[in-house]
Amino acid sequence: MNLDGNNWAPRFGFAYAWQPKTVFRGGYGISYYPDKFGATGGTLNNNYPFITVQQVSPDRFTINPALNIANGIAVPARPDLSVPSVPLVGQATYFDPNYRIAYIQFWNFTIQRQISKDTVLETAYVGTKGTHLFGNNHVNLNQPDPGPGAIDPRRPFYALAPLAANIPLRDSSESSIYHSLQAKFQKRMTSGFWLLSSYTYSKSIDDNATSFDTHDWAGVVRGPSATDFTHSWTTSALYELPVGKGHMFLSSMHPVAQAIIGGWQLNGIYSFRTGLPSSASLSTGLVSSTVNTGGASRPDQIASSELPKDQRTIYHYFNTAAFVAPPTNSYRYGNAGRDTIRGPSFSSLDASMFKNFRFAERYNLQFRGEFFNLPNHPNYAQPNTQVGNAAIGTITTLAGNMRQTQLGLKLLF
Repeated sequence: MNLDGNNWAPRFGFAYAWQPKTVFRGGYGISYYPDKFGATGGTLNNNYPFITVQQVSPDRFTINPALNIANGIAVPARPDLSVPSVPLVGQATYFDPNYRIAYIQFWNFTIQRQISKDTVLETAYVGTKGTHLFGNNHVNLNQPDPGPGAIDPRRPFYALAPLAANIPLRDSSESSIYHSLQAKFQKRMTSGFWLLSSYTYSKSIDDNATSFDTHDWAGVVRGPSATDFTHSWTTSALYELPVGKGHMFLSSMHPVAQAIIGGWQLNGIYSFRTGLPSSASLSTGLVSSTVNTGGASRPDQIASSELPKDQRTIYHYFNTAAFVAPPTNSYRYGNAGRDTIRGPSFSSLDASMFKNFRFAERYNLQFRGEFFNLPNHPNYAQPNTQVGNAAIGTITTLAGNMRQTQLGLKLLF
């Protein structure tokens, strides 16, 4: 593993009050993100000589003095790394010796304007760029090129390790880019009312996906990020009903009436975003008949995948005729790009109502009624995108729960 010793993380920021009610802000910085290289093996510190595995299995009925804890556990025998040990079978991970620590550049420019004594409008341009991002098993270096015949003898390392199937690559070759225009309106708490509304128009592109073409990684995997959505809007609000002691209406009502009518608070959060992207793929049978690599492939895309809004249903959500499999025995990958299909949008309204019962000066018993997805609106998950599957274009699952109601009591003191 070669040393990566040139990492530095500068920061720069500024704020300028152009007018008493208008402020310009901006900044730039770099942050580093050392990766643990995945949670399921293949990490550098789990390889010899940093760690070895020794299994001790004592007999429950026969005492073996050699396995007495007081005598210590025998030191594992060190393998001879200068000679081959056992044949490589199945999978072995290749870790790039020139691995670099990932870093993110981030920048923003913001204009904030005070509209009134309790309202503020803020607009911003925000961007990030990821470099040397961790590629986790994103290319099988032992995958054969498309062609006829048995798969294993055509693998690149067959002569060296005939029993090896996959040699996934872990490196720092991935990257990302994100641009967004953001707007935020905030009304501070006055007269029992508070409001915060945020909108984002954005584009996120990366190459964080598995490549089935070992010769053209970027051409296969670069595309919209899995979390890319064009529009996002979130609004949250709080309103204390102006009824009861200390409020505009019925401020001197009887204590019993105050306990029932006064002290109510309404809250709500509405979230909306446009659809997430998905990639078209080929069924296992079509992969075998078109590329015969033992890996994966995509179809050809001959038209736009988007359907007019009034034609989209959960039985036919996108234009499935836009994707066709390459001809049988053509031994080539399809030309469809990554994430060219957009799924359904997401819309959700959560609401709650609180009632405060104050007693004995320092105690407050709060009744909470919370309603998630109050309109009971179904938010659908991504459609099936596999060419050769009879269910292509259909949606069979939800991306969120239907309405849920939760009641509770909370004692504050």
